[in-house]
Amino acid sequence: MLSGRILREFTPDIYSKDFVYGYQKWNVSFVRTDRHIGAFLKLQSPSQGLRCRLDFSFTVVNRDHFTKNVSFIEKSCEFSPDASVFGRKTFIEIEDLLKRNFLQETGELLLEVEMRNIHSIYECFMRLPKEIGAGNHHNNNHNHHATSHSIHHHGGSRRDSYEERMESTYFMFGLSDWSISLFPDNSVAEADGSVEVQLQRHTSFDHLCYVRYRIILGDEGTFDSGDLEQVLDASGVGEPFTIGASVHRLARGRSTLRVKVEMISVVSVSEVYLSAIPSMGHSRSSTGGGLGGAARAHCYDRDKQAWILEADLTGKYLAFRLFYTDISHVPRKFSRYVGWNIRLVSKGGSPRPKRTVDGPYSKYYVQQEADDGYVIRTDVLLDELKESECPYLDGEDRKMTLHIEWMDSHLLINPNYTSLDDVTRLHKHQMSREILALQAENYALEKQLYSYQQSLAKTTSGLPSRSNSRANSCERNSTVNRM
Repeated sequence: MLSGRILREFTPDIYSKDFVYGYQKWNVSFVRTDRHIGAFLKLQSPSQGLRCRLDFSFTVVNRDHFTKNVSFIEKSCEFSPDASVFGRKTFIEIEDLLKRNFLQETGELLLEVEMRNIHSIYECFMRLPKEIGAGNHHNNNHNHHATSHSIHHHGGSRRDSYEERMESTYFMFGLSDWSISLFPDNSVAEADGSVEVQLQRHTSFDHLCYVRYRIILGDEGTFDSGDLEQVLDASGVGEPFTIGASVHRLARGRSTLRVKVEMISVVSVSEVYLSAIPSMGHSRSSTGGGLGGAARAHCYDRDKQAWILEADLTGKYLAFRLFYTDISHVPRKFSRYVGWNIRLVSKGGSPRPKRTVDGPYSKYYVQQEADDGYVIRTDVLLDELKESECPYLDGEDRKMTLHIEWMDSHLLINPNYTSLDDVTRLHKHQMSREILALQAENYALEKQLYSYQQSLAKTTSGLPSRSNSRANSCERNSTVNRM
């Protein structure tokens, strides 16, 4: 909702609160001129070398009919530190807002902002070591060139043959700082060399995270990793992977190596451990709906909200219940929307965690004394948990390891909004997009028809008319008669 005071003279610019989309922080602003209201979208978390490309639109909603709405669309806008704001100064005329029934009963304007198809790409040029195996080089960083320096060992691990680290500058994604490190293998000849690549997170160390990304090395995409998914531990260090080519071969004789990183997604993860021993009692638990004596684990989401996960071992298949224990702390007149997913981590066999059935999940929470819990089902038979070689249980304490992915968390001002409202809102959004697509198609057909008409008119004007043809024919006949 945009305050109606934007229509008054000498009104200062109006800014929205910051919000997150595509793992970046944004806000919108509205600027009044003598005749128009301007609307702008700004990237609040720009990083040197990072470009965010996306489509967005602004729409001011008319009270009478949706066909009277006024909107504009910007496609493939590339946000960067040098160009962090896009929009239109002349979005809508003030006179139109006053005369065409745009003001709501509260005196405010209802606006919609849509953002789609975001791509976040970081790019830098890493300066190569001058001498192979020399070690401990320190090159200054110019024009986003990364430094080359001695490797820091993490967690006591050693890379004896990887004496140097080439590291990028930091960039922002998912409200955390990241960098890419390359570890050239200088212990062998250049033709047989290799390089390790490692993604690192430098902030937000309170959670594990799943990160999806893609790395391209070389000016012409000499190496393309494709989409990768990794688990980064609480220290922020990911598992490195090895490329079977030296940095000099990847750079193709140049003194710098071009590095592009497309960041796709990052999700905070709570790692919990649950016992697989069935509960003997069936009394109600204090969490509001669980089984007494059930295996449970406490955890916190990325907003420091407290939760409890219980294992439900009473049916044929393994199931879980997730309780929002801080539900009594949801502010009055607000609701909290939370989206999550759960993976059952395998101890052996398949390297990929097993997702639960019907995920991901979401729910709207309002203030109440206790949460009844959200049932999460799996297709894992309880009989499998009794097997000595069960891939989901630790061999010693017989506990399951689960990863809760906290995908979304938003505090909403409307406490009565539920998942049922999502359906009608989605349908409205789909219909409006269909109408826009049909309008664009109709406009394209009209242009094509006009082009055909113009072409036909030119063709017709180049042909002799019937009267001229008859006159020419009579003239030829009279000439023949004279002869």
